[in-house]
Amino acid sequence: MQGAGFTARASQVIAQEMWEKWVFLATLGGITCLMRGTVGEIEAAPGGADLARQLLAECAAVAAASGHPAGEKAMARIAATVTTPRSPLASSMYRDLQREKRVEADHILGDLLARARRLAVPAPLLATAYANLSIYQRRVSAR
Repeated sequence: MQGAGFTARASQVIAQEMWEKWVFLATLGGITCLMRGTVGEIEAAPGGADLARQLLAECAAVAAASGHPAGEKAMARIAATVTTPRSPLASSMYRDLQREKRVEADHILGDLLARARRLAVPAPLLATAYANLSIYQRRVSAR
């Protein structure tokens, strides 16, 4: 994979790393799409950073209940990333939303929410973000 234009490395804990990546993508995508802003804009809003941390906690709780708790380093890295002041970071899902394109709500948020419900993990903010994007997705699909 070295010729693909990115750094490749073998992982001895690929399933764990994939779950941590999912927690990150769901948190970043969910919060930027729900709040319709970049990480920095969300952090600057009253209660914005708390919302990002709450969504992270919900996503991480689903991963933990699924047998793949995110490690401390991953959680610290994700929390710092989604609450960085003045950060221009936005998820690709949010960028697609801005362009009025289809988004990966079912795959990133919907599947995680379905697992939360099966495992009886409370995830009200995740459910809110998914409902919001489901409405958006229906509008885009109807065009």
